[in-house]
Amino acid sequence: MLTAYITHPDCARHEMGAGHPECPERLSAIHDHLLA
Repeated sequence: MLTAYITHPDCARHEMGAGHPECPERLSAIHDHLLA
């Protein structure tokens, strides 16, 4: 299956508050997993 992943450095600065699933750490983990 082909997966497209489009991002920008500004996405890592998007803070939604403590405990929110949309966080820079999650994006970093997804990025690392896709490159593995």
